[in-house]
Amino acid sequence: MHRLWQYSYGSEPGARPPVVWPKEASVSPHGSLPTLLMFVHPRCPCTRASIEELARLMRFARERLAVTVCVFSPTELHDGWERTELWASAQAIPGVAMYRDRDAREAQRFQAVKSGTVLLYSPAGRLLFSGGITNGRGHEGDSVGRATILALLEGRPAPEDPVPAFGCPIYQPRASATCDPDAAAAGGRP
Repeated sequence: MHRLWQYSYGSEPGARPPVVWPKEASVSPHGSLPTLLMFVHPRCPCTRASIEELARLMRFARERLAVTVCVFSPTELHDGWERTELWASAQAIPGVAMYRDRDAREAQRFQAVKSGTVLLYSPAGRLLFSGGITNGRGHEGDSVGRATILALLEGRPAPEDPVPAFGCPIYQPRASATCDPDAAAAGGRP
């Protein structure tokens, strides 16, 4: 039971995203709206819940938020490898732009180590939120992350405590014992 709990709700400390939008980033902030970035490994089964929560968030915030989903795409694999069901689900959300993140360059620039990591930047390019929008690996429903983003968009006070992201690694800054998205997608053990 402890291992199952640790897998579902445990979170390693993530990297710290830049507090100011990186000038060398290939994706651009909106400029007049807050910009939300979600980083996704296209074969991470844990991220389905994050995409569903993004769809719920956009039902409330579509006119007040610019969203780009950055999907990991390794150059050594064939074109289209990243176009999985997760890509299609994110692309179907009204107001969401898709970005093919070659070799996780943007994920590394923004220090988004885990699939499902969400970053919210102000129109001026200042970091407002970083973390996840689910309360556990693969768990849908109300979450501290989604509530925090909505509070920030509405100008209400929001908790400043770190909000973990739960997902498979997009890239490996160091050895990780979390989830292997390719093994999990193939039905193997994470």
